[in-house]
Amino acid sequence: MSRNINSTYQNAIAAAVVYPADFVELYFASGTLYLWSGIGNKSWSSQTWTGTGGLLSVSEFNESESLAARSITIGLNGLSSSIVSLALAETPYQGRTANIYKNIMSDATTSSTVAASYLVMEGKMSVLEWTDSGNTVDMTLEIEDKLNDLFRAREIRYTDQDQRVLFPSDNGLEYV
Repeated sequence: MSRNINSTYQNAIAAAVVYPADFVELYFASGTLYLWSGIGNKSWSSQTWTGTGGLLSVSEFNESESLAARSITIGLNGLSSSIVSLALAETPYQGRTANIYKNIMSDATTSSTVAASYLVMEGKMSVLEWTDSGNTVDMTLEIEDKLNDLFRAREIRYTDQDQRVLFPSDNGLEYV
């Protein structure tokens, strides 16, 4: 079991029949896109989530005890023109926040409610690839874990400007 799964979620996945659903939250400059893997709109967490049916796919995710960065790929197939135009207009999208939830629904109907929720990943959008076959547009979006940011090189130099960013009143490097 994962370290932060609460008892409500544990009981929901231990049931005889489980109705899983993926919820994806993508933060763009022009607004947040809320998608879920079911049919129709769903109200959850004070937001209205747009149903994608079987068009939304989330790659497998694993947790381990090692300190390793991971990524998850989201696939969106047969997208509407409004989502395609949002994705094309949003540059740069890299580094923007994305959250993925694995929810357990109360039943298999369209009026089902979220019985339990688990935040799978809170990360950053990385690579967006899309293909246009003429009739439909398919997109894949890679979301990197926050841990990936720790491995990025940070460049700092021993100059007066860099020193003043850290310590505004320090004049130690003024003549360097």
